[in-house]
Formats: sequence, structure tokens, C-alpha cells
Amino acid sequence: QHLGLLVILALYVIVAVLYGALIPIFESPDANGHYAYIHELTEGRGFPIHDTPSGERVTGYVAGHPPLYYLLSAAATFWVQDDVDFDDWARFNPFHAMGNADASANKNRLIHTDAESFPWRGTPLTVHIARLVSTALGTLAITAAYGIVLELLPQRRWLAASAAALTAFNPMFIFTHARVSNDAAVTAFGSLVAWGAVRLAVRGFSRRGLVLLGAAYGLAALSKLSGVILGPALLLALLFDGLRVGHYRIGHL
Repeated sequence: QHLGLLVILALYVIVAVLYGALIPIFESPDANGHYAYIHELTEGRGFPIHDTPSGERVTGYVAGHPPLYYLLSAAATFWVQDDVDFDDWARFNPFHAMGNADASANKNRLIHTDAESFPWRGTPLTVHIARLVSTALGTLAITAAYGIVLELLPQRRWLAASAAALTAFNPMFIFTHARVSNDAAVTAFGSLVAWGAVRLAVRGFSRRGLVLLGAAYGLAALSKLSGVILGPALLLALLFDGLRVGHYRIGHL
């Protein structure tokens, strides 16, 4: 019954993996800080200190992020022998034209060598595995988009598939889920929160549904602090359900 969703997910994974394989390492936004956070965990140094000064392994603002995405990536890459830290790879291109859309060359911020080529090993391998973690998290967001439409319009499966496709093949969505970033995690679990809130509003209260919704909300908050702002969505769903139950009881007095 959900063949359309499965096809969309398969095509998305193929495209996102290609994106991840082709984007040079450390060229995506904040990639050095996100990688360094993972590297701290895989090297056994624990969580980074929030007020680490800029220029250290993990810059201050990245060090302050919640840990879920980095724990997932570290669990997937702990076995890789990272040969160097980011600074050993950060050979800046003095002629880079990053941000200049009219430039025909020197678009990369760093100088890249054959050491990054496939088959990957060491630091490049860690980066590419972490990108696959991001890609896998993207499937949750796509599935949530599909599920939200089915909750609202259960007979319009084609519309649900369209929503999933619109999400999956948005170029920025693919790029975000083909790089090392906790944005992938907060998008995934935040989408599940939205799905759960809509389901609660449509179907009514259930203990199991509320537990799953609370778990998704917790995972979103553990992915990035912005996940906390989804709290009002839970409250609105509960309020809607409460008003519906109250209206039903009044109508049967």
C-alpha cells in the first residue's frame, strides 16, 4: 500500500549518497566543528567544553550543541583510525571565491588532494560515514511528511506521496542530509513530533501515542536546542483533543 513512499525513499537515498560522495570534505557549513565534536567522542576525550575558544578542536558554539547526533555518528565511526585532526586537513585556498556566484573557478575554501579520494580511510572515512548517518535520518523526515498528509487526508495517498517527494527532492534538504550536521537529526525527530501532534489531534488521546510523541520531542531537543520550540505543537494537539472531548460530552448531556 505504501509502495510510492518506498520508491521515493530509495531514490532519495541514492541521490543523497551521491551528494555526500561528491561534496569535498569540510566544505559544507561548520563541517570542521561538527567533525571535531565526533572526533572528541571517538578519541575518548568526552564531550567538548562549551566555552572552548575559537581555534581549538571544537569551536564554542558547536561545543554547546546537544549530543545526540554526535553520539550516533561516533557510534558508527568509533572503529575508524582517524589519522589526523581537522587542522591537518585545513589547507586554506588563498584564492577561494566562496560566496561569489559569478566565479568560474576556486569555489572551494580548502585545497583538496588525492588523499580524500575513494577508497576512503582515516578522517575522510569518518566524514563520509557521518554523512550516511545524516542521510539515514532524512528518511525519517520524509516518512513523517507522508504520514502527516495521510492523517489529514487518509484517502489521498497520491497527495501523501507528493508531499514526501517534495520533501525528499528539495535540493537543500538533500544537501543538509548529505553533510555532517546536527540539522539532520533535529529535522528528523522534529518531523516526527509534528506527525505525532497531528495524529493526536486527529485520532485523539492514547497513552502509547503520547509516550511516542514525548520520546520524539525529547530526541529533537537532544539533537539541537531549536527542537525545544516544538513544545507548543504538543500543547496545541492536547488542547484540540481536550476541546473535542469536552464538546462531545456536552453534546451528550
